Amino acid sequence: MTGFGRGDAPLGEGRVVVELRTVNHRFLEVRSHAPGGMAGCEALVDRLVRERLSRGYCTATLSYEGPLGNAASIDAKALRSHLETLVAVAGDSGLVLADLVPVLAGAPDLFRSLGGSNREEIEAAVAAAFEIAAQDLLAMRASEGEAMRRQIRAGVDAMRRCVETLSASAADSAQAAFERLKERLRALVATVEQGLDGRRLEAEAALLASRSDISEELARLVSHCDQLAAACDASGPVGRRMEFLLQEMTREAGTAGAKTGKAEACHVIVDLKSEIEKVRELTQNVE
Repeated sequence: MTGFGRGDAPLGEGRVVVELRTVNHRFLEVRSHAPGGMAGCEALVDRLVRERLSRGYCTATLSYEGPLGNAASIDAKALRSHLETLVAVAGDSGLVLADLVPVLAGAPDLFRSLGGSNREEIEAAVAAAFEIAAQDLLAMRASEGEAMRRQIRAGVDAMRRCVETLSASAADSAQAAFERLKERLRALVATVEQGLDGRRLEAEAALLASRSDISEELARLVSHCDQLAAACDASGPVGRRMEFLLQEMTREAGTAGAKTGKAEACHVIVDLKSEIEKVRELTQNVE
């Protein structure tokens, strides 16, 4: 989601400049900064950003590069008119002209905003400059996204290898669980004379079997890996979907770790959780 773009467009005797900066953010948030002459364009920029982006913290900075180096110039004709009026008032009232000059600061027509351009011209220039800045921004985000896509795919491949290792050892785990079950049943059978019935034996066997079987968790982990790989090649925003899948994978890996009794499987699950966390950190930067 990190990127920068800059664009400009002609307006009057100067140029409108739009700069866009984006950083990682859970949702889409837009902040605009504009000089007085373009303050009304902040809503326009907000709308244009939301049409292009769906996630990230975006800062849009608008400025005007004119002959005076700022966003406004003095309307000479209006200034002469105001001065003539002040001279007449000073002559009629006996006031000192210098005392009346500060009144000019409140004259609404004294300053020409952005080289005398009207609202429609200003917004058209801002939109044109924004388009150029947005193209630069999206190109930079796409370049960064491609690099992260390769990293995420490598992480998904590593997770898949962990799941395959767990699946390969599932049969051994089932056999080991069966052996433990036989030993436990022998101990239980020895207590039958003390009142233990067959239903208790069946319940113990079912409980032990359910606690050691991780086939469902492995099947869901494989499915999540497939969905993550597909998301890497999908067009459009996928960051939120990836985060959800990784959250589910963390839960499945935790359940599998609680069920399995083999030290080797526990070590693989630790590696799996580590890979999941690495990919999760990367998806924080994906739109």
